[in-house]
Amino acid sequence: MPVTSYAGFSQGSDGTVVTPGHPGRDTEEDKMRKTITTGALVLAAMAPATTANAAEDAVIDRYHNVATGRVLDDSEFGLRVMPDYHNDHQAWFVRSWGDGSVQIRNKATGNCLDDSFEAGLRSFPCNEMAYQDWYGTVWGDSTVTLVNKATGRAVDDSVEFGLRAFDRNDGPAQRW
Repeated sequence: MPVTSYAGFSQGSDGTVVTPGHPGRDTEEDKMRKTITTGALVLAAMAPATTANAAEDAVIDRYHNVATGRVLDDSEFGLRVMPDYHNDHQAWFVRSWGDGSVQIRNKATGNCLDDSFEAGLRSFPCNEMAYQDWYGTVWGDSTVTLVNKATGRAVDDSVEFGLRAFDRNDGPAQRW
């Protein structure tokens, strides 16, 4: 099955998502995802490193929300969504971890996308904790749903509620 990549996440040509399954279940589809993810990680590990700086090796992405058209942005004003200004505040380094999750770090501020029940969705200095690890579900239209490893919540933006982490529902407000 051919696999396409999206900023550190993968998807099969039939829309099969290649990320670890939801906690508490291990279906045949989840096993296939884990197998494909493991294969991709093995190939990545075999690739020669060209620099010692992980930021230089990371993929750079921009996250446009399907529901609102706004772009995930981090600046001295904090994490927010804004019109697309094509600047470094809206550019994110995506670094893959060995478990299929990724770290999402802002190019301008150096802060990581972070979600916890105590502090909510925010940008925060990178610390390699699970609050800053994200799994992605890549959809057939090449959008992605970002799900936090620690909370299980998805990055969500709507006109009614704004930018937040919310229970995963895979709706347009959670597709980037």
